[in-house]
Amino acid sequence: MNTDDDTLPLFLKGIKVVAHAVSLSFGPQKQLIYCASNPSKYLKKGSLIAKAIALKDHSAHIGVQLLQKATDCMETEWGDATATTILLTHSLLKHAVEHVHSGMHPIVVKENLEQASHLFLHNLEKRARPCIDKETLVHTADTIMHGAPTSTLIAEALWQAGSVKIKKTYERLYLEASKSVEYNTGYSSPYFITNPKDMTVELDHPTVLIIDKPLYSTKELLPLLEKYANKPLLIIAHDVNYQVLDYLILNKLNANRALCCIALNDKLEELVQITKAAPEPSPYFVGTLNKAVITKDRTTLEPICNRAITSWPIDNTTDKKSLESSIRCIQSAIDGGIIAGGGQALIEAATSLNHPAHNIGNDILCKAMRAPSQSIAHNTGQHAIAQNILDPFPVTKRACQHAITTTCLILTSQIINTTSRK
Repeated sequence: MNTDDDTLPLFLKGIKVVAHAVSLSFGPQKQLIYCASNPSKYLKKGSLIAKAIALKDHSAHIGVQLLQKATDCMETEWGDATATTILLTHSLLKHAVEHVHSGMHPIVVKENLEQASHLFLHNLEKRARPCIDKETLVHTADTIMHGAPTSTLIAEALWQAGSVKIKKTYERLYLEASKSVEYNTGYSSPYFITNPKDMTVELDHPTVLIIDKPLYSTKELLPLLEKYANKPLLIIAHDVNYQVLDYLILNKLNANRALCCIALNDKLEELVQITKAAPEPSPYFVGTLNKAVITKDRTTLEPICNRAITSWPIDNTTDKKSLESSIRCIQSAIDGGIIAGGGQALIEAATSLNHPAHNIGNDILCKAMRAPSQSIAHNTGQHAIAQNILDPFPVTKRACQHAITTTCLILTSQIINTTSRK
């Protein structure tokens, strides 16, 4: 067994191995990392490099596993910035351990780092700015996709259409675009919610029943509910009374179906166009959507898209999942803004920390947030600021949060079992 006096250096040893490998592949001019366990593979993504590393020293390998968990979270959420998470975690822990070795208790260091990180993230947010033009988005996409030719196509499609999807056939990938439409109205009852975590109704490929009048009786509605019983159903009417609403809620619960009802007036022509609705017996229209997302006060409708913007052949380097991750990151730049990339915004946000009660945390963050910029400078021979890199703010913020959380978790690890790995 190891106590906390020697646990932190052992964790740091494993994390340092991963961070060194990842640092070689970091920045605009990525180097490929040779994978000895699979000679046919050369890796460049942080999460894949981390997963490929296994250390014989059990204690050091636990550090690797904790880092792998952090990168898995980033991979699931964004599919990007996993290398940033790794570099920041290593740098934060390295400088935190320095304070522990100088006599500070790990818990005190951890609490101080947490307190300082709140102000750091606030400072980082203040440096975010809206992505206000297509050229800026194209530049950001180029950074995210490391200069891939498709980055400009995806960025321009997102800017013009608001939504793009990758569709895959046997031989080609297709980039399709559609423009979502939003309305300032929400679900008529929270009983329609399908995603309790986000408190939203999410209907994939729903049938849309548009009723050009208030809905006060279930009599006319029954045949249509039965007719479209096997698909998610979105009902849009001018108004819905309590009797009809209660019936629809019971129908949803008893039939265990995805169903939602919203009240929306004076939008018949637009809704018919969006859903490509055909008339049923008046005043009913039935159409369809690719997706509908409804909160308590907002409805987002995504039309079915048949407009292919471009396509390209599938080869051994084509990765649909990676392209979808890139789209999420580029979209986040539109939704959440951009910041100076390459570590520049991280340094600026950290160096402006000056709260006297958080001196330990301030010191750790000021030193640690230089790691991404230093890796880029080492790999390219040029300072990141000179390269005019732009990053999506939500992705960078989340990478920082995962790195800080992982560091604090490691600092509070008191005892580990060092039984040899099998």
